[in-house]
Amino acid sequence: MIDFALVGVADERHRLFVHPVERRRAGVHVVGYSEPDETARAEFAVLHETPAFAGHRELLDGAKPTMIAVASPVEVTAEVVRDALAAGVDVIVAPPLTGSLAEVDRLAEAATAGGRRLAVVHTYRNHPAFRLARELFDQGRLGRIREVVLEAAAEVADDALAAATREVLELFRWFTGVTEGTVTGGVGAGTTVRQTGETEELVIMSVRGSGPDGDALAEVIRHPSAAGDTVVVQLIGDEGAVAWEVGNGRFRSMIGDRPSAVIACGLPADEAQWVLTDLIRRPAPSTVAEQLLSTRISLLADESARQGGAELRWRV
Repeated sequence: MIDFALVGVADERHRLFVHPVERRRAGVHVVGYSEPDETARAEFAVLHETPAFAGHRELLDGAKPTMIAVASPVEVTAEVVRDALAAGVDVIVAPPLTGSLAEVDRLAEAATAGGRRLAVVHTYRNHPAFRLARELFDQGRLGRIREVVLEAAAEVADDALAAATREVLELFRWFTGVTEGTVTGGVGAGTTVRQTGETEELVIMSVRGSGPDGDALAEVIRHPSAAGDTVVVQLIGDEGAVAWEVGNGRFRSMIGDRPSAVIACGLPADEAQWVLTDLIRRPAPSTVAEQLLSTRISLLADESARQGGAELRWRV
């Protein structure tokens, strides 16, 4: 049984944790929540019969959770995580975890040293289009994945692109098994301008990786001339490729030289379904270093941009 508590209910991200726990309580006992904003705390109390605390330290001391889910502002999230790990509590975080690469490393070291779980939520795994891509991959119809590409239209906001980038970097790790490599660029930097035919594209981030299955590449690309706020994910393998629009689930594949019709996969009824799975799975499905890899690469890319597009190394 997991004694589960929630830190932060003023931000909509808390729904990633509340919804799945409410629907399926098997193996999870909710012991409390904390929220410093009095109004948000009171509004949450109207809907949930759960012990309330003003601060996360009071929650840790009073409710004695074995796992907390954090949806606090990024400015205080690292402090919450540090205190929870020091108290021997597992932690799952609604991203972003922190804006500091050094802080990520400190938190990872603390979690590993204490034998605690520290994970960041990823929701693309619950998209029907992803599940179809995974099915084709598991059947060997795509071969080994060599490229993972995120393409964004001109009107995609930088924060939305940053969130999509973290998700795609997690898919990159999952599909390719890369364990080390280099990264250049950073969200919002546009360090490289590339001409593809008559179309100009900004390469926001480029990640090269290697692992037991060989080399692979991940790119984040913005198309300044493409109107709208469309975000597309592509997986390109030795034998085939797939692409889907994140906002509506429209899916296409190319197996060998045979293109598919557009498949309307739709969107998940609730993106939070996988969150509860992450909460209750034992043993943990991946290491702390693997869980935090997408966060680390994103922050390294930002640092690369500050250094004018320097190539920086990363490894699990």
